[in-house]
Amino acid sequence: MSIRQDKTTRLWVLRARIYDEDGNVIKEIKRSTFETKKEAQEFERKLHEARNVGMETLKFEDVAKHYLEAYQARNKLRSYYDTNHSISMHILPFFAKKNIHNIKAKDIIDWQTYMLKKNNYKPKYLQKIHVTLSSVFNHAIRYFNLDRNPCSIVGNFKNKTKKEMLFWTVDEFNSFMESVDKLRDYVMFYTLFWTGMRKGEMLALQWKDIKLKTGQIKISKTLNRYGNHGWELTTPKTEGSIRTISVITPLKDLLQQLYDIQKTTIGFNQNYFVFRDVIPLSAATLDRIYNSYIAKSTVKRIRIHDFRHSYAAALIHNGVDIMLLAQMLGHTSREQVFETYGHLYPDRQSEVLEILEKCVKNVSFENRKPAKPCGSAGSENMVPKVGLEPTRFPVRF
Repeated sequence: MSIRQDKTTRLWVLRARIYDEDGNVIKEIKRSTFETKKEAQEFERKLHEARNVGMETLKFEDVAKHYLEAYQARNKLRSYYDTNHSISMHILPFFAKKNIHNIKAKDIIDWQTYMLKKNNYKPKYLQKIHVTLSSVFNHAIRYFNLDRNPCSIVGNFKNKTKKEMLFWTVDEFNSFMESVDKLRDYVMFYTLFWTGMRKGEMLALQWKDIKLKTGQIKISKTLNRYGNHGWELTTPKTEGSIRTISVITPLKDLLQQLYDIQKTTIGFNQNYFVFRDVIPLSAATLDRIYNSYIAKSTVKRIRIHDFRHSYAAALIHNGVDIMLLAQMLGHTSREQVFETYGHLYPDRQSEVLEILEKCVKNVSFENRKPAKPCGSAGSENMVPKVGLEPTRFPVRF
C-alpha cells in the first residue's frame, strides 16, 4: 500500500494492490477522499484487519487445493499424481475442515498417531506424507499469512529400525534364471541385474537408445504410469541418472537376439520399446512376470529394485571404485552411494593394523634403551635437587 497527498485537491490518496503467487496484480484499490493522513492510515489498518480476518477463517482444504494447483504447474505429472494421492487419502480426511490458523502441534501429533494406527505403513512412506503436509503449511506461510509451521515443531515420523538390504549373489541370480523360459523375460532380468538400472529406466528403453555394435545403452528417461490414467516418459530421477553405460558381451548378444526377432514385426521402427512394442511394458505386468518365475525358483524372494542392489553388491565385492560405481548407478555423488551401500564395503581395520605392526618392529619393554637415572647429565632441570626450592613456573591461562 501507499499513501500520498494529491497536490491539486490536497486530499490524501491510498492505493493498494493484491498480487497472486506469480506476482500478477489481481485487484487494485484506490481511495482519494481522506482529508487527513491519519484517516488514510486508519483505513489502511482496517484493510489489513479485514484481510487477516478472511485468512483466519481459511479452511485447510482450501489451502491444499491452492497448493496442488501451484504444484501441478511446476512439477512432473508423476510427482503431482503422488502428492495429490497423499493429500487426498491421508491428509484431508483429518485436516480438511479445520481452520488452518488454529492447527497446532498437538493436532500434528494426533494425526501421526492416527496414521500409525491406520495401517502398517512403512516408515519411509509415512515420512514422505509428513513432508507433503509440511509443504502445505509452508505454502500457507508464504501466501496465506500463517505465522508458523506446526510440523516443524513436532518433527517427522521416526525410523527406529533400518531394514536389512536384500540382494542376490551371482550364483543366486543364475539359479533364478534357470526358471526363466522366454527370451524377452530372460533379456529383461539379465538387463536389470547386469546394468543396475532402475525399473522405470529399463521399461522406458527404446531400440534407439541402444548401440548394438558397441554394446552401449543411453539412459535418458524413465516410465511413469498413473493407474488407468495412462503413461508418460519423463527425465530420470536425478540429473546424474542421465548416463551412457557399456554392457557385458553376453547381454549385448542377448539384446541382438531380441532385436533380430522384434525387427520382423510389421511396422517396427527404432522407437519400439525394447521389452514390448509401440507401448511400453507396465510395471504391474513386470511384477506379475517376476512373481510367476520366483514361484518356480528356489532362491529367496527379493524386490525387483533389489536387482539394482545386487548389481552394486557384486561390483563392491570385486573392488570397483566408489566413484565409478556412482557413475554406473546414476548417482550424483559418492556420498549417495556410501549412504546406501556403505555397509557392504569390507571392514579394512585389519589392513590398518597390519601396516601399523610393520612400522613398529622389535619394540618391547626388554629391548628398549635404558632411561637415564635421576641426577644424570641433562636431568638437572627435570628433577629439583634436595634442599633447593623447586623452580616455580608462572601460571598461564
